[in-house]
This record gives sequence, C-alpha cells and structure tokens, in this order.
Amino acid sequence: MEKVIVFIDGYNLYHAINNLKKPHLKWVNLFNLAKQFARPDHGFEIIRVKFFTAPPLHKATEVQKRYSTYTKALKHCGVEVVEGKFKQKLLTYKDVDGKSFTRISHEEKESDVNIALAILEDIPRLFKDFDIKFDVIDNKIKNLETEIDNLRKFCECIV
Repeated sequence: MEKVIVFIDGYNLYHAINNLKKPHLKWVNLFNLAKQFARPDHGFEIIRVKFFTAPPLHKATEVQKRYSTYTKALKHCGVEVVEGKFKQKLLTYKDVDGKSFTRISHEEKESDVNIALAILEDIPRLFKDFDIKFDVIDNKIKNLETEIDNLRKFCECIV
C-alpha cells in the first residue's frame, strides 16, 4: 500500500465551493473525501489529512460559530486543522471624479507558508516509513508549485 498525506488549502476550497453555489458542500468530511481519491482498493492508504485555514475573527459571530463547529467536526473525523490568520488591509479607491476613499479589507495569511512547512515536517516521516507521495487538493495553489518542485528535487537528491 502506498501511504498518502493530503494537504488542503481551506481558503481556496471554501471559495471554490462557494462559486458552485452548493453550500451543503462546505460541510464535507474531508477525510472521507480524500479516501474517495486515494482508495485502499487502488493501493492507497490515507495516513493524514491536513486542513489549512484561518479563523474569520473579523466576520459576524454566526460565521465564527459555523467555522468553529466545522473545524471541531473535522478534528473529530481525524483531520488535522492548522490555523493561520487574517490580516487587516486598507484599500484606497478613487471615484470617477478622482476623490479618494479608503475601506478596510482582510486577507488570509500564513496558509501557504504553513502548507510548505507541513510538507517539510513530514519529510522525515516519509523517508523513514515509506516512499514519498505528495497530494495537494487545491485548484488555486499555483504559488506553491515552485516550492513543491524544489522540494521534490531536493528529495530526489537525497534518495
């Protein structure tokens, strides 16, 4: 059996599901979903699923409660939840008359770094126990491709 660790960028997953306009998918059991892609009858064993996210502390209380409920449910199902944070950002705009105005926005931070660090942390386990296997579930994680390629090249040099 090939061992598989799944890394999920929660922010991008959330927005991809939101774009589908199917809110019930936001409550998916990510461990079971991963098992559908890496099935034992195809020679795979999921040993770890890591979900990278950030608590929406800048959102309404109800949003925060749903987030908390979902991350608790994920942990109960065996998913490791790794939290980053949102950073406040000031955006300045100009209207058609050239008048400037500013509004506060928030952007998710640290998930990409946390994913890269998690991959690095798992390398010793991967070499000690089994062949290396990287699975990243995220259709918008382009900014990590270079780091993952470099990591793969590094791993090939060691083997």
